[in-house]
Amino acid sequence: MKETGNQFGEAEFRVFLAPDIINFYSRKLEPKTKWKTVIKQRAFLPSEETEQLLDKVMGFLGTV
Repeated sequence: MKETGNQFGEAEFRVFLAPDIINFYSRKLEPKTKWKTVIKQRAFLPSEETEQLLDKVMGFLGTV
C-alpha cells in the first residue's frame, strides 16, 4: 500500500482480487479474459496453498 499511497489497498483487494482468487483457485473457474489468464498462470499456486494464503490475508484485514 505504501508504494501506491493507499490508492490501491484493502477495498480494491476485497472487490477485485479476492473474488478472482476464489473463482480461479477454489472454484476452479477459468478467467474470461486473456490478461487474467496470463496473470493466473504467472501467479499459480496450488489450490490448497492459495486458500491458506487468502485466509491469512483476510484474517490480517479483519474480515474472517
